[in-house]
Amino acid sequence: MKISTENLNKIMALCTKKEIDLIIHIGQFQDKYGVIKGLYYKNILEAIDICKSTFYYLMQSLEEKGIIKINYFNDYAYWEVEFVNNVFASSEDYKKGYFKLNYEILHSAEFIAMTKSEKVIVLNLLKIGDFRKHMIKLTVKRLMDWTGKSLRSVRKFMETLTMAFKIIKKDNLYMVDCLCGFDTRAASETNILYHHLINYRLHKSKCKSDPHSIKDAVTVFKQYKVNCADTVISLVDTVITAFGEIVPRYLNTITAAQ
Repeated sequence: MKISTENLNKIMALCTKKEIDLIIHIGQFQDKYGVIKGLYYKNILEAIDICKSTFYYLMQSLEEKGIIKINYFNDYAYWEVEFVNNVFASSEDYKKGYFKLNYEILHSAEFIAMTKSEKVIVLNLLKIGDFRKHMIKLTVKRLMDWTGKSLRSVRKFMETLTMAFKIIKKDNLYMVDCLCGFDTRAASETNILYHHLINYRLHKSKCKSDPHSIKDAVTVFKQYKVNCADTVISLVDTVITAFGEIVPRYLNTITAAQ
């Protein structure tokens, strides 16, 4: 999904490299109100390469920094959080500015391995790249302002980023090609959200459904534009209670009746 521009700037200023990884990973599962349901901590540990104690520390730190709110009364073993001031439920919300989290590089092992400063450069590049057709011109001074680091450090950061972007260096100027490294993932934001919510309820209910049924269920939710996580969960639970698995035809019937 999306992070508001205001939140993105706050995240780059206040958060550690692992906090950034956590935000990006869980942020892809939020609904239009910034609510994320059904986070299973073991999946997160594997996704961003952290241990259990680090996960708890990061969650607490993000809440203390005002990035998220945690619902401590949610299901045992499954976390529910809300991004602060990150609602995208109307056209007015979008006018405030936003940053897309569906870029391929943000969910790659290469990004997770980067330093905090390298991540900040990547985030700024992607933010600028949304409004450019081809090239981004960067001065060394601008890179130093973004990272707060020295000239020597900035040059080292840009060498690392050549693994992900096409960068041409000339003196103290860098030209970044927006046609290389700015790809979005094949799966859409809504597909990722629906898959997450369906798999969350299946996992919680200890039920299994074949991939084709899950794919068809996603199609049903897209067809009827079900944008609220609570509604998706309620509909999935109704089907699981009735059949013990996902039955797309029945799901279509009850979703159409909403």
